[in-house]
Amino acid sequence: MPFRQGIELALVNTIHRKVEGYAYVTAEILPAWEEDTAYFHARWFDRTVNLPDHEVLLLDTRGRGHFLGCHLTAVSRCPHFAGKQGICEGNDEFRVDGAADPACNYLGTEDFFGFSWSWNQVWADSHSGTTYLADDNGETSLACDRFLLNAPVRFTQSLRARINYRDEINNAHLRSARAERNGQVRFGIVSYWYQDVPVDALTG
Repeated sequence: MPFRQGIELALVNTIHRKVEGYAYVTAEILPAWEEDTAYFHARWFDRTVNLPDHEVLLLDTRGRGHFLGCHLTAVSRCPHFAGKQGICEGNDEFRVDGAADPACNYLGTEDFFGFSWSWNQVWADSHSGTTYLADDNGETSLACDRFLLNAPVRFTQSLRARINYRDEINNAHLRSARAERNGQVRFGIVSYWYQDVPVDALTG
């Protein structure tokens, strides 16, 4: 996480319960600041959307850099999304440098995070994983991550990354959710990327 002049790290508890734990920070001084050194960025957002009509934006930024990956959580009480169906049907799209067509367009959201045909078990490796799955009391929830450490999405002018559900409207789960207007999903997303200058990038 290179920084030129200064850095502030904060661990904040936003819930009403006391949380105990510990943390530590290690750092080293760079021998020199190279002009092509990029700044590490991490951006979190929490948004409730209606599927399939709303997109889920992962990152929208202008400049030069590379996208490293993200953590994603999803919670829904839509009965058509039970078993993670519907939630997994979005297409992950990366539009690099203003391209009209996405450079990457996976068949489903779960494919990007390492599964196929919906999420079905908890697992993790060094680059992707699903750390939580539940269908309890009418509520579906999941947590997963994907890191593109060996193949980051590089951009020189801009990057717009999103999960697009609109192209999958023929999916029975999404079609039913739209007809009944109950396709609400609450997404929590942390996106990670490097960029040549510090920015406050848009994420929804």
